[in-house]
Amino acid sequence: MSGLADQAQLKHDLSAVASGDIAGLRRLYEATARELYNICFRVVQNREAAEDVLQDVYIKVWNRAAGFDPAKGSAMAWLSMVARNSAIDWYRAQNRRTTVSDDALQFIADDGEAADDRLVREQEADRITALVDDLEDPTRSYIREAFLRGMTYSEIAEQSNVPLGTVKSRIRRGLMSMKRGLADG
Repeated sequence: MSGLADQAQLKHDLSAVASGDIAGLRRLYEATARELYNICFRVVQNREAAEDVLQDVYIKVWNRAAGFDPAKGSAMAWLSMVARNSAIDWYRAQNRRTTVSDDALQFIADDGEAADDRLVREQEADRITALVDDLEDPTRSYIREAFLRGMTYSEIAEQSNVPLGTVKSRIRRGLMSMKRGLADG
C-alpha cells in the first residue's frame, strides 16, 4: 500500500472500525492483509501460524482502532506494529520453556552420592588417615603398604626383611589401636 490517497483511505477505514463499522474492517482487511501476513510470516516462519496470528491482528484492530492516533504515524505503520507485536507474542509463547518448581526436583533421579553421605564418608576418611598417621613406624608403613598399595603380608615381610609373623602382629596391633580410636572419636 502506498500513496497519499491509499494512506487517507486506511485512516478513514480505521476511523470507521473504531466506530464499529464492519464494512470498514472488511475494506481495511482487503487493503492490508497481504502486507500484514508477510510481517507475521517473517516472525513466526510458519504459514498456518502466520494465518492464526493475522486473525488475531484484525481482532486487535477491531478492539483497539480507537487508540490509533494519526498524529503519531501513518495507519499502515500502526497496523504493521500491531502485526509485528502480535507475531512476536505468538513466537515467544511457543518458545517459552516451562519452569519446574524446586519441589519437583526431589523426584529427579540422581545416581550420585548424597551430599550428607559424602560429607560423612570424607570425615571418616580424614579420621582414619589421622589414626594411621598417629601410629608408630614401622606399623604405619605396614598398614599403608597392605591397605593402600595392596601388598600381601608376605610381600611386606620380604621387602622389610622381617619375619612374616612380626608383620602380621604389627598390622593387627595397629588396626586394633585404630579401632579404639574410632570408637573414642
